[in-house]
Amino acid sequence: MNCQGIDKKGDIVYLACGASGMLIVDVSSIGTPSILGSYPASDANDVKVYGTTAYVADGSGGLVILNVSNPASPSLLGTF
Repeated sequence: MNCQGIDKKGDIVYLACGASGMLIVDVSSIGTPSILGSYPASDANDVKVYGTTAYVADGSGGLVILNVSNPASPSLLGTF
């Protein structure tokens, strides 16, 4: 898996991982990080999180805007 973009808010890390989409990882226990949730994307190459909103640069898919208030189940707010 090739993750190119990263953003961290507290103990949660958001990773933009190309065709694997965006992964949300709990790093509260550094020795045992765990994947909380994910969102599919065609070419996620960067991610920035502000509050409960994640902005994912998705290559030809454009900008994907997600509600990440529940990290286990991110939901689509819109695309551009």
